Amino acid sequence: RFVRMSSNVKVVLKGLLLQRVFVHPSRVSLLVSGVLRHLKHDGWMCGVALVAPQEMSHINATYRLKGGPTDILSFPLHQTATPGRLPPPRFADEKNIGDIVLCPQYIFEQYSKGSYSIFNDDYKALLPLTPHTEPTLDMHIDRLLIHGVLHCLGFTHDNDDDYAAMRRRELRTLRAVYTHAYVPPASSPTAPPPTVLLDADDADAALDDFDDDANNNNNDDGGDDLVGGGDDS
Repeated sequence: RFVRMSSNVKVVLKGLLLQRVFVHPSRVSLLVSGVLRHLKHDGWMCGVALVAPQEMSHINATYRLKGGPTDILSFPLHQTATPGRLPPPRFADEKNIGDIVLCPQYIFEQYSKGSYSIFNDDYKALLPLTPHTEPTLDMHIDRLLIHGVLHCLGFTHDNDDDYAAMRRRELRTLRAVYTHAYVPPASSPTAPPPTVLLDADDADAALDDFDDDANNNNNDDGGDDLVGGGDDS
């Protein structure tokens, strides 16, 4: 089946064969593009790298001097004194919020251990907007991607008040994304496949499918170096 991808959100796969969790790039692309539209940055570019734990550990150590992987890191391109309002781009290349690095396997491991259960009550209000009856791995991934976009737009959680405000904004944004179906619901023929666990053969097939989707959508899947100064979730 044909799944849509957004032209302004570039998704890069790194180390797919080293991980057992495959997040379909079309879901990431559509979700981040919808979030940018909702947050009044429609058409702004963003890079998202889906990496294995080893790669995330390396990035975490390089930019944050911390050992081991984490779920998500953000690398904002701009500095802003007003969260949510980036400076007007002077050139086309400046219409870019930055890069986000996501580690699906680490997220799955934390999800399996119940580490994200603190968000379950937040998700209850969203469940009527989805075909599911319980929070899913994809819902956690969607929230984390929103978290990463907010960091790139200047939002932080350096204290309890900022953390609470950012958490509320994440959930409002996720509700808006689901309400407007920026990610098509599972029943739609254009919906991206859900996140799945893979063995080695499945990983090969998933990579082939991604290449096909990228070619169909003229989406460049070549890797770019990440810019420094990552913000953690």
